[in-house]
Amino acid sequence: MIQRVQTIYLLLAILAVAAFQFAPVIRYEAPDIQYVRNMAAWDVSRFISGYFVFVVPILDGIAAGFSLIAIFLFKKRSIQSLLCWVAIAFHLAAVAHIAYFFQTTSTPIDIIYTLWNLAAIPPVVFWLLAHFAIQKDEALVKSMDRLRD
Repeated sequence: MIQRVQTIYLLLAILAVAAFQFAPVIRYEAPDIQYVRNMAAWDVSRFISGYFVFVVPILDGIAAGFSLIAIFLFKKRSIQSLLCWVAIAFHLAAVAHIAYFFQTTSTPIDIIYTLWNLAAIPPVVFWLLAHFAIQKDEALVKSMDRLRD
């Protein structure tokens, strides 16, 4: 039962999250000194108590982990559907952290969001497609149960 369409969607969501991690989502520009730097999503970090904490990779790693777990919970469709929603929540928290981090940072350098921020959309779309495919399977199983009774 692993070879269902929602498995493909969940695998595509994991690959899309991995691609988002390496996408250059922020561009630093300093016009006076000709300085330009692209920053990938995995490089967004906080300095807390002497340590760098990489919040975005942790949140997206949890989302990808929930997707991987959902693939192997094919007999428990309600839990599989719930894990899709939880993965969406963690991914959106990671994207929100990127936006919040750079909105609250005050630097003399210009911070520009790139079009690669749109790479955050495909994982959400794949998780929603997986959720709807799981719901479709659930409806099919319920209809077969009605026929059996």
